[in-house]
Amino acid sequence: MKILFAGALLALGVGLLGAQNPFHSLSAAKTRFRVIHGVVFGLDGKPAAHRNVHLVGLSRGSTRPCSDTPGGRIAGWDFTTDRRGRFAVPMGDFATWDDPKDRPGWGTYALVVEASADDAGAVSSRFFHDGRRNQASCPANDGWGPILNLPPEGLNLALQVKPGVTLQGTLEDAAHPGRPLAGVTISVHNDLSTETHTGHGGEILRQSAVTDARGRYTVRHIYPAGFAIDLKGATWLKTKIDGAWSDDPRDVVVTPEGDTRLDIMAAREASCRYFGRVVDDQGRPVVGAQVAFGLSLHPDVRTFEDDHTYCFATTRADGRYEIELETPWVRGMDAGAKGCERQDLWTPSDTPTDAPGEYNFTLKRQPSVVSGG
Repeated sequence: MKILFAGALLALGVGLLGAQNPFHSLSAAKTRFRVIHGVVFGLDGKPAAHRNVHLVGLSRGSTRPCSDTPGGRIAGWDFTTDRRGRFAVPMGDFATWDDPKDRPGWGTYALVVEASADDAGAVSSRFFHDGRRNQASCPANDGWGPILNLPPEGLNLALQVKPGVTLQGTLEDAAHPGRPLAGVTISVHNDLSTETHTGHGGEILRQSAVTDARGRYTVRHIYPAGFAIDLKGATWLKTKIDGAWSDDPRDVVVTPEGDTRLDIMAAREASCRYFGRVVDDQGRPVVGAQVAFGLSLHPDVRTFEDDHTYCFATTRADGRYEIELETPWVRGMDAGAKGCERQDLWTPSDTPTDAPGEYNFTLKRQPSVVSGG
């Protein structure tokens, strides 16, 4: 995936090196902190005061702790620039990857400047802190640019705010083609290739909008990099491409350029009907059998959710089952019941091939186990 990169490394001068260390009162003599001194520049090129900056962990062992404070702010992880656009981030040289006080230490991180009403914020270069050893080679480069090692003397980082790009379009009702879907939330985000999450990831750089009465939406000031899109309140089924509907959610924008348009057809409710009957090897109905479906959100497996989402139906007294699924993309199914061997209808490739319709199962009864006296 080609993704634009922001956050240049910059020597900022003696004045910046005097930025206050918010961990000064927490530092023990035996714990050393490597300090990242940063400055945020606005769209006008001038230092930006009172901008919120968040530290985000991108690897296992450096995840952001949960917040129980108003606004979700966490000491040592959330900062606000001073009148000269400056802030300081102390990274601890702890003896282990996990600090009992939830302070940031070893791991891979990025700094994210929160978006405003007028811009998309900014993202720093990612940086790698390997504790006291600091001998490990830097993780491989990718679309976000090189990962910087955090040396003992710390780093100076400049973050340039970007205007961002715009995503707009309409949302149409799959159950009633041509009718708009109002009140659906359209969200966009990028997870910075984080290693600690599944699916789309940590939902970093999230922006959103709600469709109006005509199904229209506009999300402005999206960070100028590839991003993923998701819906809340509907299931994405089709995308309009070159004036025609394609049976594929095009929910990843790889290289946004200025304004990007996406017209979407979605289902408000589950509408893909799967049904059938489960009987035993004597043709008798199996009551209470469980039928499991591997549900994908795409016509091919792309995300963690695509091969880790399951739905279940239970047979009635006549052995019949019925279920309405969100999408028509089922990777496979199986059925089982107590006292029976499970029947597997999964395809070897795990590719979604099972369209809505009737699927019947025959379960072989297991031999009765009789205990001797």
